[in-house]
Amino acid sequence: MKVVVRIRPLNNNEDLDGYQSVVKAVDNYSINVQKDKMYRYDYVFDHHANQHVIFDTCVKSILEKFLGGYNCTIFAYGHTNSGKSYTIGTSYDDEF
Repeated sequence: MKVVVRIRPLNNNEDLDGYQSVVKAVDNYSINVQKDKMYRYDYVFDHHANQHVIFDTCVKSILEKFLGGYNCTIFAYGHTNSGKSYTIGTSYDDEF
């Protein structure tokens, strides 16, 4: 099992209201929450990571194993409006 974090950008309303993200990517494996809590994961992507990077880094190898006959699962978890549907790619408006 691998745990991956993708930090979404602020949406238009959050940006207009002057909100700032409390989650920052420190490197490819760590995030900083509210400037005082550090967490490590298998991968961390900031809001600049595009769908191709997510796919190549996290999904491609799982898909290859699935096509080779293994049972595989990709699970997106998070709060409402946290970007799960966008990350999984349920919209055809993204960059593919």
